[in-house]
Amino acid sequence: MYSDTECTRRIGTSNRSYQSTSLSNRYVRGLGSNQDLSKRTPLISSPSISEIIYNNETFPLLAEFLQIHGRESLVGFCAIVIGISNLSSDKRQALYAVRAAYRQYINDETISNSWLQTTTREFIRIQIAQRVFDPYKIFQPAMKDMLQYLKQNFYANFLSSQIWKNYLVKKQQQDKRMKS
Repeated sequence: MYSDTECTRRIGTSNRSYQSTSLSNRYVRGLGSNQDLSKRTPLISSPSISEIIYNNETFPLLAEFLQIHGRESLVGFCAIVIGISNLSSDKRQALYAVRAAYRQYINDETISNSWLQTTTREFIRIQIAQRVFDPYKIFQPAMKDMLQYLKQNFYANFLSSQIWKNYLVKKQQQDKRMKS
């Protein structure tokens, strides 16, 4: 009989994570081990990058992290897009904010070159030039590009950062106080 690590090593790379997960689940459910699982701390799933950005409590943490790493433009663009969505009662202000955000973040390729896909930039340019766009939806493709960029380049590091760890500790302490 093979150990768990030998089993996962012998399986091809495409099945490795499935097999490892399946074996891990077996142990977590108590089928492969006689250890007392009641003493284990429950695993907390990490929020997605979208959930972090659209949460009033966690966005400032990500913003601080990105600013430390010299990505103020990403923070600014996020803040403007979120702000535009909050201007639903004032379409004129939303249109003004879209034009300002376009000039500052989309049209200036030195700012958005690292995270904005060329096709997305061109799509938004055409929309702006034709003046036929929904101010609340025009930046959705750019947000998608930005979220992908953040996920690939910063998300894992953010979740392992001291900023995030401090937040989790603080959150756990608050949760304990509320339960008491």
